[in-house]
Amino acid sequence: MYLDSIDDYDTVILAYPNYWGTIPMAVATFLERYDFTGKTILPLCTNEGSGMGGSKKTIRQCAPAADVKKGLPVICGDCYNLNFPDYVFVDEMGNLYRPNMVSDSFAALLKKHGLRKIRFHDIRHSCASLLLKNGVNLKLIQEWLGHSDISTTMNIYAHLDTTAKDVSAAAMSQALSLPDWGGGYGWQRSE
Repeated sequence: MYLDSIDDYDTVILAYPNYWGTIPMAVATFLERYDFTGKTILPLCTNEGSGMGGSKKTIRQCAPAADVKKGLPVICGDCYNLNFPDYVFVDEMGNLYRPNMVSDSFAALLKKHGLRKIRFHDIRHSCASLLLKNGVNLKLIQEWLGHSDISTTMNIYAHLDTTAKDVSAAAMSQALSLPDWGGGYGWQRSE
């Protein structure tokens, strides 16, 4: 939920976590939504020792008319989860993502934009089919998808659309066309 206006505020204390060295996307959206002309932004960035990262630069890009002050990096201390140091994908607080986080987020994105529900994995099928439709060599599609065997790409992932089937049918019709011998369907019994 957003404010209707920030006209009544001269100073905005912008509190956010250091998210991969910058501000979270929701904060960027907030900054781009309003006119910060004549406003002062005081950044307050929670982190686990990484400081402000590049967040001040990003804030200035998202709200170029604002006077962005030095900012205050706040070390989060014991609230950051240090139990998963070997994991690449953890959230901004060091917690593991839920196993179905990507699938759930993808379903919500489709619903938000009024699109038909498909599984996240189905994007691979769409990718293969679109590449094939646009003339990309099947061997390149296999490599792009990381399949060890081209039959997986051909039989499971690269679905032909009706246009491709029509082209195939027209090619077969052309190859198998018989001369018109002047009777009915072009066939006459020889006596």
